[in-house]
Amino acid sequence: NIHVWLTFVLIFVCTVLLYFVVILVWPILYPTVIAYPWENDNDNENDTIAIMAGSFNPPHRGHYAMIEYLSKRHKRVICVVGKNPN
Repeated sequence: NIHVWLTFVLIFVCTVLLYFVVILVWPILYPTVIAYPWENDNDNENDTIAIMAGSFNPPHRGHYAMIEYLSKRHKRVICVVGKNPN
């Protein structure tokens, strides 16, 4: 019964492809972006300066989110870009 065997193989291949698309490809194409969890509720930090240092290699949305969060909580934000020798 070659037809039964081919049907089984076809179902298996379709299942593997579906798994690949749903589990592996979907999160890459549509990542979950989580907003910074804290709100601007501390007014005592508004007169401070925040320093954020890093290589930013490559810069991405996470870096931007941290800078945006710090700018809402502190009077001034200084970003120091370092060079990563690797």
